[in-house]
Amino acid sequence: MHPQRLNFVAKYREYVDRYPLRLPLFKIDPNLISFISVVFSLLFLIIWQSDLPQKIPISFTCLIFGAMLDWLDGLTARKYHLASEKGWVVDTTCDRLSEFFIILSFSFFPWFYLLLWNALLSWISWFAKKQITFPLRLIFLIYFLIKFVL
Repeated sequence: MHPQRLNFVAKYREYVDRYPLRLPLFKIDPNLISFISVVFSLLFLIIWQSDLPQKIPISFTCLIFGAMLDWLDGLTARKYHLASEKGWVVDTTCDRLSEFFIILSFSFFPWFYLLLWNALLSWISWFAKKQITFPLRLIFLIYFLIKFVL
């Protein structure tokens, strides 16, 4: 079985997902949704490093879609009872890969260290059977919003 969430995270997730779980979602493989979120992170990297005149709003849109897909993969897995250990490994791997692509675009400090920390937490999660990573992609999204969009 996939790792359990920490209690406060499980309660938060239950509260946040209460109404979206009632929506008619397509029954798509959550792993496919995870892979597509990686594509949006890769698009972010490509667009952010380009010379496009509108790169900030396009990059921000890629970050938002990636984060929404990351949420949607778990929501779909829970709604259709597709959560599994394999799915958790795929999701966690795709999350770290997405974070890597996003962070490649920015300065080494502090993002690289946060990525390493999250990778270490992922590894510990595997052995502890508790999901103890933190939402680095969302933290970066908020940082990007404050620094470049607002």
